[in-house]
Amino acid sequence: MWRKPTVKQICIGAEINSYVSATRK
Repeated sequence: MWRKPTVKQICIGAEINSYVSATRK
């Protein structure tokens, strides 16, 4: 069952994405 991600999960996901993109430079 699909649940909408919470604001906290979105912030964590954005942090991970920015971290990964920073390490891939």
